[in-house]
Amino acid sequence: MKLRFLLPALVIVLLVSCAYAADTVVTFNASGTFADGATLSGTITIDTTTGEPTVENLVVSSPDSATYTAPNGVDETANYQLIFVSPSGYPAFPVLQLTVPGSTLVGYSGGPLCSTTNTCSAGPSISAIRLSTGPPYTYDTLTSGSLSTTAPTTSVPALSPWALGGLMVLLGAFAVFMLRRAVSIRG
Repeated sequence: MKLRFLLPALVIVLLVSCAYAADTVVTFNASGTFADGATLSGTITIDTTTGEPTVENLVVSSPDSATYTAPNGVDETANYQLIFVSPSGYPAFPVLQLTVPGSTLVGYSGGPLCSTTNTCSAGPSISAIRLSTGPPYTYDTLTSGSLSTTAPTTSVPALSPWALGGLMVLLGAFAVFMLRRAVSIRG
């Protein structure tokens, strides 16, 4: 009889305390100029809760002329993040490499891209377009650029891992209760 009241109370406490977590998704406007005079424009969306780029719509003007829409992941280092984007999926060329200062994209709020005028301690890994499959590789380096927010931040609700785990425990306890009840009724 006590379990009849205890189980709903536990469910309510669990759902109220940790029901939902929200991922923060931010859209950034990209701008920049490459060594050969090409310009960078468009947007990139980053889930700043997980640190993963989710959507890209980046355009590089002539003479490099390409639209980049396929995220190819992030390489993390202690000083900077390398975001790789291809025109239509890996390993399509030319590959756009955006180098962002900092050890993670979690909590990223925008700022300068690492370039020839702002190296961000990235050394040879500054933002660039890899123009050939190489080796040897040929690059068009970014001379200046930035990612800035103009769109409002979007929170995407997601079930919290604690809530999901708690729900699984409660469902298991309920299944055991129902099995014991069924056995006691038969017996």
